[in-house]
Amino acid sequence: DADYRKFVGRLVRVVTKDAVRGLHVVVGRLASFDGATVVVTDEKMKKDRDYEIAMANIRETRLEIEF
Repeated sequence: DADYRKFVGRLVRVVTKDAVRGLHVVVGRLASFDGATVVVTDEKMKKDRDYEIAMANIRETRLEIEF
């Protein structure tokens, strides 16, 4: 939990157990974390940018390198 709070605003790659809106890998900014759910914003999308992902559905989360 501490890492999710610490890295809000950073670019992340989240791998899920079950698909979220058809995707098993979501890359974007970690917008928020409330203890049960993370919100990842894909800035490349024109609409429906935010992906709400339950912690129970997350297999792995990694920081992405930004240049």
